[in-house]
This record gives sequence, structure tokens and C-alpha cells, in this order.
Amino acid sequence: MIAEVPSAIGYTNDQGIMGCPYTTQTNGTQRIWRWWDSLNTNHLTDFPKPVSGSIPGFVKDINFFGYAFPRYKAYCEAKFNGSPGLDSCGGTQITVGTNAAAGGAIFTLTWNGKQFINSHDYGRQIQIADNSVSSCSGNNCADNPTEAGDKWGCNRTNTDNPPHLAWRAHGSPTISSSCSNKILNTSTYPLQWEPQLLAPNGFLGGEDNPVRWLGTFSKKLTFDFQTRPNIIQYQTTIKYPTAENQTRQQVTPAVYLTEEFIKAYKYEGGTVYQAGVPRGALSGNLDSSIPTTDPSYNCLGVTGLVAGGVIRCNTTNSHCLGIYQKHINGHTNHGICKTMPLGRGTGQYGWQTRSLATFNTKNPIPAGNLIIKSYLVVGSLTTVQTEMDWLRVNNY
Repeated sequence: MIAEVPSAIGYTNDQGIMGCPYTTQTNGTQRIWRWWDSLNTNHLTDFPKPVSGSIPGFVKDINFFGYAFPRYKAYCEAKFNGSPGLDSCGGTQITVGTNAAAGGAIFTLTWNGKQFINSHDYGRQIQIADNSVSSCSGNNCADNPTEAGDKWGCNRTNTDNPPHLAWRAHGSPTISSSCSNKILNTSTYPLQWEPQLLAPNGFLGGEDNPVRWLGTFSKKLTFDFQTRPNIIQYQTTIKYPTAENQTRQQVTPAVYLTEEFIKAYKYEGGTVYQAGVPRGALSGNLDSSIPTTDPSYNCLGVTGLVAGGVIRCNTTNSHCLGIYQKHINGHTNHGICKTMPLGRGTGQYGWQTRSLATFNTKNPIPAGNLIIKSYLVVGSLTTVQTEMDWLRVNNY
């Protein structure tokens, strides 16, 4: 029960102040309904998606109680209409599944019969992130808005890290989601990944208290880009709520794959953008170069690529996924990472993962929209290299 008073007969307060409803409706919110149980003289507060038509034993209270971001019942994965599962969008060869319960982040990508993405918790998937560089210490950043949600919700069962239940999941509120004519658009209010490191307005974030960043993340995916079925143009828009005189790092995007994608390559496109130039240079396998100093998760920076990216493949190089991006004002870098083998599962929901990311930095930060374009390229290693050559020659 959510109550308006500090105590109620027969109940123990286990949360304290949980928040305040919006008095006017903003993007992504819906009306909060209260239900009255006259037999037990208590109220139930309800704001799921879809809105409940009836609740056994309760009568709907028609009085206005405010607006809130909807909860997707007890679903870790939900469609934008509120039903369980993932929304699907794609092109001729590549299909993705997005999760409205987690900011519209991409939870699956399928090509040629294989699903590529790891979704152990809300920090994996294919998703956008941002951080204040000065707030980071090692892998922990206090100011780190993340498209899918925060660290406390919907991670999967393993022996030494029991799961946080779905009803406690902190997924980022999804503002909008649509798929039409091979174009996917989503927008979200991202949550801070480490809410326990923040105390906005005096309220400490944490396991029971998600913290919302005041900006927005939006993405536009164009499948079959320029009629090429192996390329997705991935356009990120980060809307900064205020100007900032500090360095922020944009992750646009990070891609977490299942453990089978154990090979890693670097693609260097070079500086010339015209037909007839030699192919871009491919080097690897870089996975063995990733340091193993951390007991759980390690990364290798791949820097200095003027136009290029990083690629991960399975053992035979038959199924690969790469991120390609041009240098943006000299501040584009890439990374490849992997978890250590700790026996926690290797599949779609397993703890082990192999990942890729592309990073940009900007200082100062003006208020408003920052738009960054990158490209996801999927296919065999030969196909991925050929398609990255095409992107380079055509100055993408």
C-alpha cells in the first residue's frame, strides 16, 4: 500500500517517503488511480500500463490523485502497450527487440538465425549512456545516466548474486516508441546507474530509490541504410537540460553480446574518402590483449581511428557485429571489454558477456541537443569489413 500519511493501522512503513506525484501531466506520465476497499478500509494506488480495468475487492476512486510514470506490472521485459515481451522492429535481414520497461533499450538483435545480445541486467543490451568524467572513480560514476535503467533491477539468478525481483526493477521511463518503414524511434528519461551515489534534493538514491536524470536520450535506427541490409544507422540524441563547463563522455552506443563472440577486431578506415582507395585495415584478434587485472570485468581502449570501429565475432567469424563511427572533433574512441569466467552463465541472460562501445567526449556542454551518428554493421567478418569500407568511401 502507498499511503498519504506516515502511519496506518495494521501496516509497517518500510520505505519512508517514496516520492511526490506530478500535479500536471508531462511526457511519459499517466494518471494515478486509487482504489477503495470498504471491507478492509484501505486504499490501493495503481499506475500500471495498461491501466487496470478492475481490481477484485476494490472500487475505483474517481478523485484526482496526480500523475506518475507507469509501471509495467511485474515484467522485466514489456512492450510499449504494456503487454509482456519485446517490441520488434527491423529491416530485410536484421531485427531488434526493444523493452519499454527499460527505456526502450535494445534487448535482442537477430541476424541469420542468431540472437547476439546479452541482457543479464539493465546495464547490458545495446544502449546509450553518458557520464560526467569528474564524477568517475574506476568503473563507478556518480553521474552516469543510462538508457535502460539502474543497477538494482531485474538481474538474473546466479549463486553469489541473487536477483532483484521484477517488481523492484528500476527501468528508465520510456517516453515514446515507434517503428515504421524500417525506422525505429525511442525516447526515454534515463536513470542514474549508481543512484546510491547521489542525493538529489536531499533524498538519497539507492536500491529502493531510483534517481532520474533531467535530460533525455533518444535514438533513431534506420535499417537497410541506403538499401544495404547489413547496415543500421544509429542516431543518438542526448538532450542536456543545462549548460555545463565540464567534460562529459557519451557512449553511443555500448553493445553487450553473449559470451560466444570471443573474437575482437579493429577496423581502421584511414583519412581518404573517395572511390578507388585501398580497403580499410583490419587487425586482431584483440580479445587476448584485454587486460585481466580486474577480477570481474576488463576493457581495452582502441584509440586513434579517424574513421573506423571495432568488431566482435564468433569463433568461425560467420556472425559478427561491429560499431563504425567517424572521428568527431578528434574525440572518438572505441573499447572492447569482457567479463572474467566466473561460472555465472554464458547465454542471453548469463552474467558473462563480451562487449563493444564507441565513446565521444565534449567540453563545455551547451544546453540542448547533441546528435551523434554511428553505424551497426552485422554479417560475416568479410561482409562487415566490406560494409565498413563502403561507409568510409562514402564519407559516413
